[in-house]
Amino acid sequence: MAKGAFYPLLLSVRLVLATGILFLMGACGDEESSPDFTALSIGSFVSQDPNFSVMAEAIEQTTWKDSLDQFGPYTMLLPSDKALSAENITSVNDLSNDEWQQLLDYHITPGAFNSDQLIGTVQESLLPGFYWLINKNENEIDINGDTKMLSGDVMLKNGVVHVLEGLLEPQALNVTFMAQNRGFNIFVKGLLRSGLDQVLESRERQFTLFAPTDEAFEAYFQANELTEEAWLGFSRLEEFMKYFVLDETLDSAQLTAGPRITLAGDTLYFSNQAGEIWLNGNGILQETNIQGGNGLIHSLDHIISAPEQSLAAVVSENTQGNGYAEFKAAMIYAQLLPSLEENTPLTIFAPSNAAFQAWYEKLGVAGYYEVDETLLRETLLYHMAMGRHFSQDFENSQVLSTRLEGSSISLNTETGAVNGAALDENYLNKIATNGVIHGVQAVFERP
Repeated sequence: MAKGAFYPLLLSVRLVLATGILFLMGACGDEESSPDFTALSIGSFVSQDPNFSVMAEAIEQTTWKDSLDQFGPYTMLLPSDKALSAENITSVNDLSNDEWQQLLDYHITPGAFNSDQLIGTVQESLLPGFYWLINKNENEIDINGDTKMLSGDVMLKNGVVHVLEGLLEPQALNVTFMAQNRGFNIFVKGLLRSGLDQVLESRERQFTLFAPTDEAFEAYFQANELTEEAWLGFSRLEEFMKYFVLDETLDSAQLTAGPRITLAGDTLYFSNQAGEIWLNGNGILQETNIQGGNGLIHSLDHIISAPEQSLAAVVSENTQGNGYAEFKAAMIYAQLLPSLEENTPLTIFAPSNAAFQAWYEKLGVAGYYEVDETLLRETLLYHMAMGRHFSQDFENSQVLSTRLEGSSISLNTETGAVNGAALDENYLNKIATNGVIHGVQAVFERP
């Protein structure tokens, strides 16, 4: 079998590593019975084979002396004497006891993991803050990108040993490195260009990154008629990138509904619906809990940004051309638009143009300017619920108080309606600094 080939060690306790090739003692046809590996501890396995003599001596000089015999389970990535020799380590005296302790700590992790369980993972070693990156390329398993596993899955009494062709250098991960490793290429370019990667190198702090996929960025560029180069030249790129970072580590189970403050100092809103985690009502987390060493990374399918406009500005600018211009006109006419500048958070259910036309016909008027002023004003107030409610936060039969004193509206998530009016799936979760807007396809009847 060629060097670098992966296969379980099934026929022999003894390993003979010569001329760069791993042989198994006890070839096919050998009538001698195979030894029972599970009767050996990790310590015994290492010490009985002369190919690991340096590691065996090193174990005796560290805190692992008894642990690898008496405790566990552990998984050990084991370099041979030949692998150590390639690093100019031919004797236990070539390193201090402290250096051997660090080296061994890095080559061991708690738990018994076979090679299939390790592939594609970022595994924390027993050297605090240092990890293994394990991948499979074609038929070879590599650790940290350049050290191959020669033979794996030596199942022992208190764990598993995997034999390496080389010595591992402790890999101190950070979230930027792992984001690049996992293919968030455009996101990482933004981190590097903004200089935020330097902040994220800190080992004194922990972070949570919400990393948009390259596909999410490409859709964002197309929708905003931007090129990647123009975006990278954005004068506020650092602020933009900081919105995807929390200055704490939160796994997916901790991302419950509610607001959180980002590294930029802005608010990011989380919602939970049917097992999915939403951000600002528009982005969904995909792959979650990617270990990044000094934090976690969660993949995001959409580009989100901190709201900069009030509800009044969103109504003024975002309804035109989207089928909601009549709501804006009615709000201006009723002199209610300025009230949407207030800090009190609101959820606006804005009737569509078609909804207003149907209401006018029912009232027998030509437009909002012919509607009784009190009726128009109270009807519009009835479409303003107190608090910020994204559509993913809605609960069936939930009742929301409105700005029309003493009046409330009810939600029906089974039919996707509010007070019987269907939500417009194409006009939901329009976020503002002081609330959110949803489109509805009928005007609520004032109680």
